[in-house]
Amino acid sequence: MKITLPVKSKDEIKDGKRILVYGEKEFELDMSLNCQMRWESKFPEQAAKEDLISYTQRIHTLLETKKDLNKLTAPFIISMFKTIYCYFDTDLTFMQFLKLFDFSSVEHTEQLINKMKEVFDVVSSEASEKN
Repeated sequence: MKITLPVKSKDEIKDGKRILVYGEKEFELDMSLNCQMRWESKFPEQAAKEDLISYTQRIHTLLETKKDLNKLTAPFIISMFKTIYCYFDTDLTFMQFLKLFDFSSVEHTEQLINKMKEVFDVVSSEASEKN
């Protein structure tokens, strides 16, 4: 399954002004055991405490209770990214993955958070069906 997220495609300073251009990047959603393996290898401290499915469901439940998605805290957003990153079959490191996204524009941030919420909805519904 392919998932498209809004990313920054150009970010530079030209003539003293920031030029920021947004685009989209397609990711392959991987719901196999590979996602758990990525979780364990990329985030071993968290993986020692809980498996990826449990972590995903916990983050998704918290996300569902948030009334204003624009007021999500940075640690919560990073937790969302960690989760989603493990479900994507990508060669990017987690830091490279994070650098794709920009939070300086409210409109772009809203689009990104809403797309991430969609990913959580899909992943959580698939996980529920398997359990």
